[in-house]
Amino acid sequence: MNKVYFRSDLRSYIKVGLMGIAAGLLVAFFSMFPHDDLWGLAFFSSQTFGFWIFSCSLLALLSEKKHAAGINVALYVYLMFYVTGIFKRLAVINHGYNTMEYFWSGLYEELTYGLPYAVICFVLGFIIWHGRMDNWLSLLLRYAPALFILAELILQIVHFLSVRKGLFMLVNDALYLVFYLLIISKQIKTARLICTQNPGHKLLS
Repeated sequence: MNKVYFRSDLRSYIKVGLMGIAAGLLVAFFSMFPHDDLWGLAFFSSQTFGFWIFSCSLLALLSEKKHAAGINVALYVYLMFYVTGIFKRLAVINHGYNTMEYFWSGLYEELTYGLPYAVICFVLGFIIWHGRMDNWLSLLLRYAPALFILAELILQIVHFLSVRKGLFMLVNDALYLVFYLLIISKQIKTARLICTQNPGHKLLS
């Protein structure tokens, strides 16, 4: 895998940070919808891991260096949690359960909310990045996210057939799986083409 979209520089980190904020806003947006109907839009990311696995794995695999992969995934997840934490406080105030003082104090308190998840994701991003290499362990790391999404998709199908709720999560996981495999396959084909044209060139950028 030679294609790199996220380099180890400030501009790239800013781009990833903006992606984290956008993802947080997306989660907040869907949380405003009902959760107990056919589609269950509110469970967009709160009840499943497909969205996190899909986005974080690609962030890691498309990063230039392994330390950049860890930083990118950690920054992305941290800002996503920060934005959703702030939104939850605004929702509480909007329903009349607290005052604006609760919101302003939360701007600081929410800074620690996503730290544990960011640390965990830093380590996972660091590990998943090694899926860029060309050996059997890398192959396993590269397709591990797809296997996880597939397992969750099967559970979602079983859950939907039993309760007839949560169709949105099921469709999402199916799309994540398809797009993940397509993106990874395209990256591998490109890398192999480069290796064919340049003997001795490694799949690792």
